Amino acid sequence: SYFGDVETFRQIHRAGAAVLILVSLYHLYYTMFTKEGRREFIALLPREKDVIDVTINSLWFLGLSKKRPEFGRYSYYEKFDYWAVYWGCVIMIGTGAVLWWPETAAKYVPWLSYTLAAEIHGDEAILAALALIIWHFYNVHFNPSRFPGTLLWWHGNMSRKEMMHDHPLEYYKRVLAHLRTKRQETDTAV
Repeated sequence: SYFGDVETFRQIHRAGAAVLILVSLYHLYYTMFTKEGRREFIALLPREKDVIDVTINSLWFLGLSKKRPEFGRYSYYEKFDYWAVYWGCVIMIGTGAVLWWPETAAKYVPWLSYTLAAEIHGDEAILAALALIIWHFYNVHFNPSRFPGTLLWWHGNMSRKEMMHDHPLEYYKRVLAHLRTKRQETDTAV
């Protein structure tokens, strides 16, 4: 093979696994020990409004409603993206550890055999790839309102037009917060 033998692929795969573990540990630290991380994590928790938004959006997609749901900081599909990755990391790291250290795993988690872990690991990898290609690529790159894509992932800034279209409730919340700050500054100055 151009890239080397099977052992080379194993080493590349394990290096990728180590990076996934480190990134996951960093994310866990960020969500537990930073104020911003906790705020974002709480904002990503599913809520009753998400169920309502799925219903309204489904009706809108089917042409049975003239109005799209209005999203706040995160839409239900962004939350779905986040939780799919979160759960996928738990599955991939857990089953990968069994495959990496089978003797230790047999001692501490005997119910999760090497064969079962390999099956789950492979199925989750396929599911993750399909979710990325179908769900994520559509919502981020191929959605007609974004095509050919957005640079939001690069610089983290959303234009007013994008925010009004995709997250109007968050936009109004920020405008109100800005107006309150300006009013307090004016009241303090007088």
